[in-house]
This record gives sequence, structure tokens and C-alpha cells, in this order.
Amino acid sequence: MRIGYLRAGVTSGALREGFGDFLTMFADYFRRHLPHWQLVAYDVREGVLPGSPQECDGWLCGGSASSVFDAEPWIEPLKVFAREVSAADRPILGICFGHQLLAEALGGKVVRAPVGWGLGVRSVAITARQSWMVPPEERINLLHSHQDQVVRLPPGALHLGGNDHCPNAMFLHRDCVLGMQGHPEFSRDFLSALMQTRQGIIDPSLIREAEKSLLLETHEGIVGEWIGRFFEARG
Repeated sequence: MRIGYLRAGVTSGALREGFGDFLTMFADYFRRHLPHWQLVAYDVREGVLPGSPQECDGWLCGGSASSVFDAEPWIEPLKVFAREVSAADRPILGICFGHQLLAEALGGKVVRAPVGWGLGVRSVAITARQSWMVPPEERINLLHSHQDQVVRLPPGALHLGGNDHCPNAMFLHRDCVLGMQGHPEFSRDFLSALMQTRQGIIDPSLIREAEKSLLLETHEGIVGEWIGRFFEARG
């Protein structure tokens, strides 16, 4: 399966040297869990957008240091393309920034979360099980790093999961648009290093608690199976 990666963010120099770029992380994640998939990158930050939703079998938009409500010139065209993908009934997955962008593009709302940063391993309760959620789980634990949140889902969206800190952590729209706040592609070491670069921005006590949470079990393998079945059902 050919998946178009809509590259909305890059890692900083020091993090890139140690862990690679977000694109590298997704490529490694696919090799582990979806080895027959091909990832094709589009540098949307530089104005490089696909010619049509049919150019790939499915689409992926991941993390970014930007917010979806920022006035950066590449964000609105990316929202337009996301709407085109949805209208064409092509599968698209948004993770973190991508989750928020899909929500806003389709009529939802994203804000800077008044509850503060969501960091570390967070557990998301599944509220609406789908046929592609095999093996079935009542909760999934993933790594998180975000200070924005989806506070209103798009009209007609199905709520798939959430928790007290981030109520709208997963959603499905028109059966082909999947949003997920957590990062299945992150490693614990990368998230720990990322949090250290944000000392002075994030409350140190919050970072300490997040570091402790990194000892908890995560379900990126199960989520990889879900992602694969989601795309294959719609691709």
C-alpha cells in the first residue's frame, strides 16, 4: 500500500541527530508493523501538496511544532487537501497535529488546552469499537506530547476514545478519516529527550511525572494492527 505522508513538522537539530526526523520515525514504525507499505513524503510546509487524493492509496499527517490555528501559509491549503481526501472517500490518518488538523478542516475546533500539556504515557478509553480494532481493547496506552486539543469534533464525527485530560483523543469521520492524539511512532527515549528540550517551557513537576509514566506499558503494536486494518478496509 502506498501511503502519502503530509510532512507538517520536523525535529530540531539535536533531536534529529539522535533520533531522526518524524518521517524517519514513521518509516521505522511501518517497517516494524506494516512492512509491505510504502511511505511517500510531501513537504507541505514548503508548499508541496499532492496533485489529487487518488495519488496514493491513503494519507497520513503527523506531528508538528505548529498549531492548526497558526497563521502559517501552508496550513490552510493542507486543510483544503484534507477535505478533498475526505470527499473522495480516501483513508487518511491524523496523529497529534494531524488529528487536530483533520478535526478543524472538517468543522471541529482546536484550542490551546486550558488543562495544560498532555505528556508521557496516557491511557485512552475506547468508546466506540470498530471492526478494524482487532485485537479488541477497552483502553490503549500511547505516548503523548501536546498542548493543543480538539474541543469540538466535526459534525457527524464518531467519538472513538478519550480520557479526563483529553476527552476527544480519537475520532472517526465518514469511515475514512481517523484522528488520534497519541503517538504510536514515538519511542520512550525520543519523548524523554524531547521533554528535556522544553525545560523552561513546561512545568518541571509535569515533566517529572511524565518521565515516571514512561515505565508503563504502551500499545503501539496493537495500534499498528488497527491502522493497517483501517487503511486496508478503505484503500
